[in-house]
Amino acid sequence: MKVLIKFFLSLSILFSSTAFSNESLLINQNLSKQTQEKKTDILTCCKFLFSLLSYENINLLYTTYYQLQHYMEPNKYNLNPENISSTKNKIAKIILIIPGQGGNEAQYYYFLKQLQKTLNQEDMDINVFSVKDCYSPEDPIPTYALEERINEIAQILFNAGYEEIYFTLIGHSLGGIRAFDFIVSNPILDPKIKISQIITFASRLFYKPYKDYDDLMCGDQKDSINNNYEKFQEYRSNLTLQQKLNEVRVHTLAPDNNDWLFPSECGQLPEKARLEDEVHEIFPGTYHLSIIFSDEAIKKAITIIQNWLND
Repeated sequence: MKVLIKFFLSLSILFSSTAFSNESLLINQNLSKQTQEKKTDILTCCKFLFSLLSYENINLLYTTYYQLQHYMEPNKYNLNPENISSTKNKIAKIILIIPGQGGNEAQYYYFLKQLQKTLNQEDMDINVFSVKDCYSPEDPIPTYALEERINEIAQILFNAGYEEIYFTLIGHSLGGIRAFDFIVSNPILDPKIKISQIITFASRLFYKPYKDYDDLMCGDQKDSINNNYEKFQEYRSNLTLQQKLNEVRVHTLAPDNNDWLFPSECGQLPEKARLEDEVHEIFPGTYHLSIIFSDEAIKKAITIIQNWLND
């Protein structure tokens, strides 16, 4: 959405500037640089939109389909349950899904459908909540709202009689970046609330130049992304064996190097910063959007969740 707005805004400025270019040579000279910059902006936006449509054509239709489902049934698959029943088990395990920039819960509907189907077959259940996308240029990696939502959900479970709340955070694109930023920069102070693991789908955890339109997607985030990446590596390098046992697990599911947005290596942790039981996997033939509709990637995420529930 941010890209489209910038595209049409640039286009309107270009047309308006050329329309009055005959008024005077001085105006032409003053506007020539601005016009050229706008032409460059338009070309960059066009490259981005062309790549998006070329690589993700069928996936945009899937996205539209699930958006319609979400519009008709916003709490489909028992998303964001309002009534939580307490059990003899005093530990609640919760999934919190985090949308990418400009997205919402609908982008996870295929994942939730497969998750529900798998868990029902094994007579298992889990409560799934969501947090809203709240990106803004002033807060490009918004974690405060994420912290608020985690505490809000935890309070619902505490009120139902649970004593400890364990979370799996799942994020696609900026959603995964938010989850990673959160565990690096925002430790939970309440000992009864724990982030057990995060699962990222096509999230740019490390930035390096890749495409002409890089800055359209993460120009205001790249410094924070790389700072978190370096901070996390340094932190992991100093962990003792005992600390590793209690460490938040980071699982990364990345598209192949044929992705139109960033190379697969940028969607993973470096080997020296990984723990043995973490999953860092690349899925050939997937792209930035298509990975959340990939049966192989979805199956891997569900397996990670099953192992966590059985632990």
